[in-house]
Amino acid sequence: MIEHFQITGDKSRFMVGFACGNAHIQIVSNEALLMACHKLFQSWTNKVVDSQLGHFGDHPITLNLHRDGTASIFIDGPDFVRGACQTAAIYLAKEDLQEFFRLTLLRMPDGQGKAD
Repeated sequence: MIEHFQITGDKSRFMVGFACGNAHIQIVSNEALLMACHKLFQSWTNKVVDSQLGHFGDHPITLNLHRDGTASIFIDGPDFVRGACQTAAIYLAKEDLQEFFRLTLLRMPDGQGKAD
């Protein structure tokens, strides 16, 4: 369940923050990345898929959709050594991710997006 939500900026560049359980994340994104992830979510079946959702400073944030009906949002941090990088993640139930998209699309500044 999303317990805290905020969004600021405009469609071309916004920051969205939310909390689920003991985890909190703030993501810088734009309408195109968000809509691509939302489309992927809407067509999600039983296969593992991922897409860039935004970024955290210079580091990409990836949305991962898992076979078991859960999702994760990973900050893909700096490389430690070749083939290994630092990461941080939040795991979400499908319902929480659906709520994230609903809130973000409805509250996107100057946004025309609509959520299911």
